[in-house]
Amino acid sequence: MRVRGRKSVYLIALCACLLSVAAATDGGSGLRHNPFDKPTLLAQPAPVERESVEQPVDPPRLKGTLVSADSPMVVLEDTLLLLGEEHQGFRLVEVHEGAAVFEHRGDRVRVEIETQDRQGGRR
Repeated sequence: MRVRGRKSVYLIALCACLLSVAAATDGGSGLRHNPFDKPTLLAQPAPVERESVEQPVDPPRLKGTLVSADSPMVVLEDTLLLLGEEHQGFRLVEVHEGAAVFEHRGDRVRVEIETQDRQGGRR
């Protein structure tokens, strides 16, 4: 009878453990979802429109001008540019003695010829 008594004690303890586990999962403290279920598709978030931040662009460096009624032109660091032509987004619209006017993104930019002072710096 002692063996039967031990078996019944183990059986009662096992039932008590199973009941406590079942009560804990019913109370919501268990898993929130079944890990073996197919995943649900999440809605894609709406794309965030970002404002384009335009980096300031330096105007071309003017080395010389040629004022002419037929075809005025300017000399940049590495390019000879005629009136109406474009260089790195700057379109040449006016040529003056020692200066030129470029148009860039709707704005007009006046650029003067770079000169070097006696100490080698640019002005």
